[in-house]
Amino acid sequence: MRPVALAFGVLSLLASGWASWLIAGKATDYVERETEGELTAALAEAEIPWASVASDGLLVTLSGEAPSERDRFQAVEAVIAKISSSRLTDETSISTDTPPPAPKLSLQILRAEDATTLLGQVSEGRSYDMLLQALEQRGTVAPPETGMVEILDADAPTGWSESLALAGRAANLLDDAQISLTPGTLNVTAMVDSAEERDRVVELLKATPGYETLNVELVLTAPLPTISPFRFAMETGESSSRVRQCAANTASARQAILAELGDGFGDVDCPIGIGAPTEDWAMVVSEAVRSLQVLGAGSVEIVNTDIALVSAIGGDEAAFRKEAARLDAALPAPYTLNAAYRPAPPEPTEAAEVPPAFFAARRGDDGSVEMRGDLRDSNMQRTAESYAKAQFGFQSVVDQTQLREELPALWYTHILAGLEALSLLSTGEIEIGEDSIDVRGEVSDARFTEEIRTLIARKLPPGTELAIDVTVNPVVRPANVSGARAELCEAQIETILSRAQITFPPGETEFDEDSAAIVDGIARILQECPGSRFEIGGHTDSQGRESSNLAISQARAVTVLNALLDKDVKLVFLIAKGYGETQPIADNDTEEGRAANRRIEFRLVSETPQDEPPVDASEDDDQTPVESEPPPQTNPEPADTDTGGSSGGVPLTDVAPTRSANAPADLSTPQDEETGPRIVLSPPSDDAPSETAESETDATDEDLTPTENALEEAARPLPRTLDDGSAPSEDN
Repeated sequence: MRPVALAFGVLSLLASGWASWLIAGKATDYVERETEGELTAALAEAEIPWASVASDGLLVTLSGEAPSERDRFQAVEAVIAKISSSRLTDETSISTDTPPPAPKLSLQILRAEDATTLLGQVSEGRSYDMLLQALEQRGTVAPPETGMVEILDADAPTGWSESLALAGRAANLLDDAQISLTPGTLNVTAMVDSAEERDRVVELLKATPGYETLNVELVLTAPLPTISPFRFAMETGESSSRVRQCAANTASARQAILAELGDGFGDVDCPIGIGAPTEDWAMVVSEAVRSLQVLGAGSVEIVNTDIALVSAIGGDEAAFRKEAARLDAALPAPYTLNAAYRPAPPEPTEAAEVPPAFFAARRGDDGSVEMRGDLRDSNMQRTAESYAKAQFGFQSVVDQTQLREELPALWYTHILAGLEALSLLSTGEIEIGEDSIDVRGEVSDARFTEEIRTLIARKLPPGTELAIDVTVNPVVRPANVSGARAELCEAQIETILSRAQITFPPGETEFDEDSAAIVDGIARILQECPGSRFEIGGHTDSQGRESSNLAISQARAVTVLNALLDKDVKLVFLIAKGYGETQPIADNDTEEGRAANRRIEFRLVSETPQDEPPVDASEDDDQTPVESEPPPQTNPEPADTDTGGSSGGVPLTDVAPTRSANAPADLSTPQDEETGPRIVLSPPSDDAPSETAESETDATDEDLTPTENALEEAARPLPRTLDDGSAPSEDN
């Protein structure tokens, strides 16, 4: 080989090696720079400023002085998240000069009834001691040695003392609560009795020093109020519309109702509460509102599951019937619709003579009563209908009366006197004119003829023409349409009380919360028994003094009576009577027997109490009520009532007016149509006998215990007064 060729080959080989070495170096430098840049960015993102990395080819060295073992571990984790752990060389160290981290203080206070439990870490100091003293005033506090609270020897950070003070205040205001606090923050979760109590607690906490400087979160939950009955009432007209009553069972239901009403009703008061008949309440209300909006005028009222849709006077009857059918089809069970169309009154002609005022009522052989004629307004119409239903039965009255503005001044008195006379007939009819009244039919006893005559003379002004054409038929008795219904009501009440009794705490005259549902059920039954008479009997066991037992049984019976009156029980006569321990139904020597003897009983009674002779209607107070202004009423002398015998009851005058066995209650004085006849108790006469008089002759207030004094006071009869504060007359 030539020397030149050999030299050229050697030079080519050296040039290739040098180029390869140069390229490999450049590539290595690039990989090292990229690795170091990526790892440095990862450490910066993890907020690890003390660590650094160095790359030698594929190998990486981690170095630096870590504040703690935990910090060193975090740095290693940040690096191996990017590269394989086999490439990492850990040359980090742990600093020996780093102080330990400050303790994180926190405390949780659990309040349940009279016990308080503490958990967490607190710093020892005066603030914590004051918290313990405040908590010990409300009940037992778990001691620190239980291990649930760790007391640290550390300085309290800013806001810790204020948090402790506010936590102690919250714990003292709340019975069932969970309170969590850290320096500067406080979280309170608790149950309160009512919305008013919630507002009171919030105001007191806001008034505590340091509240504004802390981050406070309060979650105080109050139970919803009970609304009974659940109502919605709305009326619309050409010029105005308004919502008279509204209730919702949930916040979403309230929002749906208000959305259906729209903006034309302003700020509607629609409280949220429990007591809705079904979960579909909002849908039912919305459908009713939609119907009224389609009609343009009229009214709708929903009371629990009963819906009344009333048209505007003289509205489009076809449109009303169509919309009523649509609404009825849209209603879910158990809602029922009563649609009433009101036609326009006939237009009077100038030449036509205005007929005289007229009213007639007829009682058929089956006990049904049909009323027709003139009444002044809807209030008088409802009152007359309610009065007739109370006398003749809820399902027995057909009202075909019409409204007429121009009527005599005493027309209301004429109507009620005529219906009262009709109730004394077995069958027949009455016709009432402006200055006359005709009574025709049959009576079961001749004395009813004179009673009708006396009734008309007493009720109507002098000069009223009276025509009586009645025959006596002893075989026929006045129809008692409501008697069977009243007996059914009595059986239903007995069924309720056989399953669960109305119970009272020992020595108390107010029944407990569990009995409220029982009273509600009885009230619903009594609402279906207008005109019936029930005695509410209170009974006790034989523990304690006989006089005290008699007094507390009377007070408990009165409590149940008042509760029923508050439940919208209308046109039912109620008598409260205490029997004490005199009528046991079980052995008083056993706890089970005594519990059975502590009871409330309902008994259907006749219109005239068996222990009192019938009082003829002619003996009633001879006063003529005036429609526009009722006559002054006087307080009659109470009748003597014998408490001897087996009854053992506290002497009471009957809550309803005494009258003949078949005569209805006198409602000549207008009643409050919203509440019906009020039931009142009259005090016994001064000379009424009493079984306990002799045993308590020497007793004084000082001899009685506080409980006995309270029972004696609760048993005192209520004064006979009306809602307007006046004394009732014999007719009321």
